[in-house]
Amino acid sequence: MPASKGNVRKRPSGSWQANWLDGFGVRRFKSFTKRKDADTFLNQVVAEADLVRAGVAPAIQAARGRHTWDDLIELWTTKKAAKISLRDDLGRIRLHLTPILGRDIVEGLDADAVTRVERELHRKVARRALSVATQRKVLILFQSMLKLAVRERWLTAAPIVEKPRAPVHERLWIAEAEAIVRLLGAARDEGYPGLAELYATAVATGLREGELIALDWDAVDLENGLITVKRVPTADQRGVRLGTKSGKVRYVPLPGDLVGLLCSWKASGYHPQIVFPNTRGERHRSDARVFKRNQIFGRCLEKAGIPSMTFHTLRHTFASHFVLRGGDVYVLQKVLGHQSVNTTQQYAHLAEGTFSRERTRMAGLIGGLGGARTSGEGR
Repeated sequence: MPASKGNVRKRPSGSWQANWLDGFGVRRFKSFTKRKDADTFLNQVVAEADLVRAGVAPAIQAARGRHTWDDLIELWTTKKAAKISLRDDLGRIRLHLTPILGRDIVEGLDADAVTRVERELHRKVARRALSVATQRKVLILFQSMLKLAVRERWLTAAPIVEKPRAPVHERLWIAEAEAIVRLLGAARDEGYPGLAELYATAVATGLREGELIALDWDAVDLENGLITVKRVPTADQRGVRLGTKSGKVRYVPLPGDLVGLLCSWKASGYHPQIVFPNTRGERHRSDARVFKRNQIFGRCLEKAGIPSMTFHTLRHTFASHFVLRGGDVYVLQKVLGHQSVNTTQQYAHLAEGTFSRERTRMAGLIGGLGGARTSGEGR
């Protein structure tokens, strides 16, 4: 069957997805457990679409011309197949959106539908079944799905989704350098190959968990002390793909002590390609024990006398110490890979003397005028 009319392909999840052009040229999707069922369905809908295009069966198009909520989920899954957090998206859809919108038609997702979603999520927050942070993530996801429906011309316009303000909270980080040393010592004592090097790289570079998982030796220039961040795990975490969270390659400097540590680790020959493999010689998954606060990572924190925190806290630790040691916030933005400097500004208050230096930066520009009184002053 010509690909322009439709085809069946196997998805990473193991299901079989039929996609086809309906009678009006709109691309549609539907998943099946078995290839045979997908093929049978595809043959049927393609034949119906041919009849519609020929003007023979307008009733068939009318019956199939409305997109269900499941259609929108299929569309999102297909368009966002490379997204690292796709699994999180699908979990939020299943838990928080489908119970409300499961019987809705996409063309009918209007302001009233948005109100229903907002109201139900608010109820969950009120009874503490949902955090404000998760509520915000679900609504952002819903808004993005509506915008995708507009781009596919399933909706004429996306209704406005009101999102609560992001909760303000103090970011945890490891302030004492001695505590970091204790953490790395505890990691070394675990006897897990490369664990101390993994944690040291996270603290000294601010690389994200996924970036560390996808890091290969060809991206680590030990001679010039530079890491090229260019790969992240695929959505199913079975491999890696080119690209980063921001979609841009970036370069991260390596401090001298980390260069020495990584040189020794590479010389051990534990793995010729992957910088931080697991004990099976494969890439870690995001749910690996080395990243979990209730498993290996948490055990190392406890041994080091550090309060429980997530692995992502090591990224905040890097950024905080970078600013404390006089690093420029705009340079930090590039190193961390933030698209907006507003995200990086959360660390600016840690720079001691920043504002006292700024007070004197423009001194003398207006001469002595600032201390003189005008002849009419006080009248």
